[in-house]
Amino acid sequence: MKSTILLVLLTAIVMIVQAQPQAFKYQAVARNSAGDLLIGKSVTFKISILQGSSSGTMVYSELHSRTTNSFGLVDLEIGNGTSPSGSFAGINWGVSTYFLKVEMDPAGGINFQPMGTSQLLSVPYALHAKEVLNKDDADASPTNEIQTLSIAGNQLTLSKSGGSVTLPGNDNWGVQVVATDVTLSGNGTTSNPLKIPDGAITSAKIADGGVTSADLAANSVDASKIVDLSIGTSDLAGSSVTSAKIADGTIVTNDLADDAVTLAKISTSGAGTNKVLTYNGSEVVWEYGSGAMIKITILSPGCFSVASFSSSAYSKIADIGSFSKVDANSRMEISFNGRIWAQTMAGTGAHFELRVDNVATTVGRARATLKSDQAGGTGDWVNIEGVFTGSSIGSHTISIWVIGAGGSGTYGGIDPGCFNDGHMLVREIR
Repeated sequence: MKSTILLVLLTAIVMIVQAQPQAFKYQAVARNSAGDLLIGKSVTFKISILQGSSSGTMVYSELHSRTTNSFGLVDLEIGNGTSPSGSFAGINWGVSTYFLKVEMDPAGGINFQPMGTSQLLSVPYALHAKEVLNKDDADASPTNEIQTLSIAGNQLTLSKSGGSVTLPGNDNWGVQVVATDVTLSGNGTTSNPLKIPDGAITSAKIADGGVTSADLAANSVDASKIVDLSIGTSDLAGSSVTSAKIADGTIVTNDLADDAVTLAKISTSGAGTNKVLTYNGSEVVWEYGSGAMIKITILSPGCFSVASFSSSAYSKIADIGSFSKVDANSRMEISFNGRIWAQTMAGTGAHFELRVDNVATTVGRARATLKSDQAGGTGDWVNIEGVFTGSSIGSHTISIWVIGAGGSGTYGGIDPGCFNDGHMLVREIR
């Protein structure tokens, strides 16, 4: 069975001595004999204070029940434990040396194991300092006691006969205020502070480029502080007026010159061809407008066929082209223009269907029908159109499939002329 050991990290600061009860901090981390932390474990500590030596008389003891944290740490306030034996406040720290004995039950009971005894050095002896709070130095001299300063006119005086000095007499202490001209107002006092009147700062008062971001307090520039059009671009250092210097909402339409907001002033992050600025409910972003034509792809499929097909399930003829989708919320409109044919067919005919990534559309149908009496001939020239939604951004493959209508067939396929001159149109629309 593993035994448990306790690693003492430190004994920390003394609590304020006037506060009751008196106590001092103690922090420890618990580990087992393998050095593993005891994390989230309920443990019990018995703390004893011994007088004179590590095996001296116990003058005080107490119990602490704690749960270790995620680092195996526990914090104790010695002096605030439970089931105390002796009086913590009654310990006379100034008459002897004292030792701290730590015992612990890792199971949270009272089966304590000794963890170690160490001498208390400076930390708890600050408790002894309270003994001098009410003591007089007994020399009966008023000149070396704590005194206060006072001023009357230009006389600075110490209390308790500590003497006085005469300050220079031309400064009008407590009376004189700051002299100002028309560009400033106020006396520089608490009741009438020195300030710049509204509208006092104009372009004539500012050296070109002399005001920077560091010269402006946060939210200090608002519409009431700017004379319309009186501060030009040349009066402000580059990038000196930032959002941190402007109170939110204080720049309104009247503060902006006509045509002042151009594309150069608008973030183009996320912008692209056919995109517009829209509000998505939380922010203004660049995105494709509803109904916008995002992209057109022209494909040139060749001639393909499948040796046989049945009426029980669709048979894949071939992959006939691919496209790349750029917007997650767009739809794909695919149009195939070419000939469908079959060598033989039983039943009433066959259906030919366009699919994307081998999946049929859920918006209507993307297929055409070849009648059985057209088998063995030139087939039929058709236009198969379909709308496909829900596909992700990236590359996708278009395929053509065939199924018999009431019977099987052979060599069902497509023949768009076999000239590879563009017989399929893919349009991406928002």
